[in-house]
Amino acid sequence: MQCNGMDNRLISKFIAETMKFLKDRGQAQSADLYFEFALSKFASPDEASPWAAERQQPQRAPLARPYRPARLIVSGSFQRASFWLHQEKMIIGRRDPLHSTLMDIDLSSFDPTQSVSRQHAQITQEGDEFFLEDLGSTNGTYINSSWLQPRRRCRLSSGDELKFGQTVVRFLIGEDEVLSGLR
Repeated sequence: MQCNGMDNRLISKFIAETMKFLKDRGQAQSADLYFEFALSKFASPDEASPWAAERQQPQRAPLARPYRPARLIVSGSFQRASFWLHQEKMIIGRRDPLHSTLMDIDLSSFDPTQSVSRQHAQITQEGDEFFLEDLGSTNGTYINSSWLQPRRRCRLSSGDELKFGQTVVRFLIGEDEVLSGLR
């Protein structure tokens, strides 16, 4: 495999180091998604096997259709954090030690006042479009400072500012914007 004059040893090492970096920082889902993205860009199908052993299996199956990269970037946090949107439906919420609440994106670390509900909102991908729905949260969901009525979906655009309770994130979609956010 060749990519802009780089051989597969260098590319493999870069991908492995990036995945290790993400996993060491508690971003296993991001590491899995990064692997899928890198594989789709740099490897032919017969070259996938050397990297497969390094990959953890995601909790849910990834999207069956062609992947369109999108992610949420937490705003105003001391640590830079982002969450890849790699499933057709992803629930955003916070961890609750007393209940086994299912969520895909846990904002507990960025929500000291617990203004994010356990199952606060859901992002759904349909084709090339993404939609946000408030799941009946206590403190509301906002898109670019506009309140989102519970149980009503609203289409998202790249660059939208989303607010879950008091936690603010930026929604990015498309390869160029998502990858530029990594720098």
